[in-house]
Amino acid sequence: MPTRHVKLRVMSFNILKAGGTASAARWAGRRELVIQAIRAFDPDLLGTQEAKSRQARYLRCELGDYGFVSAGRDEGLFAGECPAVLYRSERFEKLDEGHFWLSRRPDRPGSRNWSSVVPRIVSWVHLRDLRRRGKGLFLFNTHFCPLSWRARMRSVWVLRQQIARLAGRVPAVVTGDFNTRAGSRTYTTLLAGMNDGGLELVDAYRAAHPDKARYEGTWHGPTGRRARRRIDWILHTPDFATVDAAIDRAKRNGRFPSDHFAVTATLRW
Repeated sequence: MPTRHVKLRVMSFNILKAGGTASAARWAGRRELVIQAIRAFDPDLLGTQEAKSRQARYLRCELGDYGFVSAGRDEGLFAGECPAVLYRSERFEKLDEGHFWLSRRPDRPGSRNWSSVVPRIVSWVHLRDLRRRGKGLFLFNTHFCPLSWRARMRSVWVLRQQIARLAGRVPAVVTGDFNTRAGSRTYTTLLAGMNDGGLELVDAYRAAHPDKARYEGTWHGPTGRRARRRIDWILHTPDFATVDAAIDRAKRNGRFPSDHFAVTATLRW
């Protein structure tokens, strides 16, 4: 296949942490639906948010054809939520992996600042795409604070600086639940940025759908209601062009897999 035609299927999915008492939140009743949703899109790259350690183990087991990188946000091992990055093993060779915290000390496990109630972490992986003559790329995955606007804005600074430091000029994809609407100051700063090497990020969904719709929200409660705030994004450097992007609002076996709709994008090198 000519390399110019190679495409990349990316998915970001907040799977809702286990432990809720409401029947709609119980992991045992949803976990197979989460896997069905992932398999239905069949991503090459996947970022998940809110998984607890047992959920992460389940994903690793059920998605055995994917490489898996994850760490607990509380101490860098297993405690706390684990924003995992997954990549198709037959397509990619892992070159490096790591984690950093959205704080004044990104290298300190469990660190938090700026009124963030809990630590916030970014997991990343550096890959070689075997279908693209070994061309490299990075995948970064995160989950921003839902309560503190200041924490989200400061997290943008840290995230952009770390992407610029780690990836440099290597193509990069960013997935996450950013807990703020597309179009907010957090959003525009994350995309357009600051003096950090000229990093530019593109919102795949907006690139595919330039005209904003009234209801394009991704958090639904999990009622399935149409909301306006699109808080789950797939971003990428201009090394890729967006072919398509979508919000997966499908029910499976009569219920929703999570309180977030998964978001998907097809990119072209």
